[in-house]
Amino acid sequence: MKGTMKLVAVTVLLMAMVMPLQAKTDLSFGGQIRNQSFAAKTSFDTAAEYQSYDLLRTRFNIKARVDDNVTVFIQAQDSRTYGLGGYSGTTKAGSNVDLHQGYFAIDNIFGEGWGVMAGRFEFTKGNHRVFGNVGWSNVGRSWDGGTMWYTQEKFTITGFGLKIAERDPIGGTTYLSNQDYTVYGLYGELNKLNLDLFVLFEEDARKVLKVAPVATMTDTTVEKAMERLTLGLYYHRTHNKFDYEMNFALQGGKYIAWNQDNSSSNYLHGFEIDYGGMMFAAEAGYSFMDSRNTRVAAGVDYTSGDKTNDTKDKVYRNLFWTGHKFNGYMDYFVNGGPNGLMDFLLRGKTDITNGWTFLADLHLFSSAQDYVADDPATAAIETSKDIGMEIDLTVKTTRVKGILLQGGVSYFSAKDDYAGMTDSDPGVWSYTMATVNF
Repeated sequence: MKGTMKLVAVTVLLMAMVMPLQAKTDLSFGGQIRNQSFAAKTSFDTAAEYQSYDLLRTRFNIKARVDDNVTVFIQAQDSRTYGLGGYSGTTKAGSNVDLHQGYFAIDNIFGEGWGVMAGRFEFTKGNHRVFGNVGWSNVGRSWDGGTMWYTQEKFTITGFGLKIAERDPIGGTTYLSNQDYTVYGLYGELNKLNLDLFVLFEEDARKVLKVAPVATMTDTTVEKAMERLTLGLYYHRTHNKFDYEMNFALQGGKYIAWNQDNSSSNYLHGFEIDYGGMMFAAEAGYSFMDSRNTRVAAGVDYTSGDKTNDTKDKVYRNLFWTGHKFNGYMDYFVNGGPNGLMDFLLRGKTDITNGWTFLADLHLFSSAQDYVADDPATAAIETSKDIGMEIDLTVKTTRVKGILLQGGVSYFSAKDDYAGMTDSDPGVWSYTMATVNF
């Protein structure tokens, strides 16, 4: 915490010293304070009790615009759970402060339309189904890396390189080869067609000994732990009172299904598995254009599962999405379903009165392929696709000046196979949230 605050203080001081030398530097400040209060019982066990907790997120940012061409943005963040660690009400301080974003962006580096950005930053694209910042989270997602883009009236193309894990920094000698986890990609936005196309390549360069299906540990070759390619698109359009959006993605590549027993070698051991997952999501809505801004919509969200136990893994990995936005607010499926997921949804929105908005979502969940479940009645092992139903109700208001207030309640009715018991209790979750942006 002290280190980060010193960094912010030094940065502000340096900016103050440099500003007189810059003929065209505009400096601005901003931030956010957000409080979330929760009460939840997400276990289906009848003996489970409701739990309550509170989260606080505080952000402060500095933005400098230099010569109408370079933007510098620094955002410090404190994210905490009330009372966690026993620091509240004491003279001790918890380490919750981090640099959420710190980057520079150059608008015209090679000429008009060419730009670059480097540092730590949020990276969002489309409707957040693949690239999202998870703004609902008390921390949020940000990346270390860089991007370059070329933009024209009809299109924008963005290339990016993002580092997930650096395993041997600053010329270390722990490893003799690259061991990092890195993401590379291209993202194209075709404005006239309302279409985005992207290709994403992930590489976990850790070295693994690939063994034959018969685990003799004799026929081995050294492989990278994972190489995954994701190709996809995002389409969106509004026509008269209708709106549409669609996501589609295919995954390929390979990984080594390694175990933790590497006592006989400097490498991990495992079998090679090929990726083969698919994702499809679509939503169509109709806005009545009335005084209440009413909208109704229906959609489906599908991620593939795998029904066979072989060297082909057909499960789609949801990558870097904002899961809370898509598969129910209770977040049972931010890491995917028990074997892929099928989500049929209905949603509606209307203004109750001036400054008050009511939203309702209904999700019907099942797995894409059968998952293994224990029959809650007989304890026998069986397969099932049953999951359950979730209802999310939300109210928002801007009637109090200077602050956004919202709250909601969610109800999840689980099928016996998914709950793992008969006569299970439903999951219930509620929250209130107050956000002040300045």
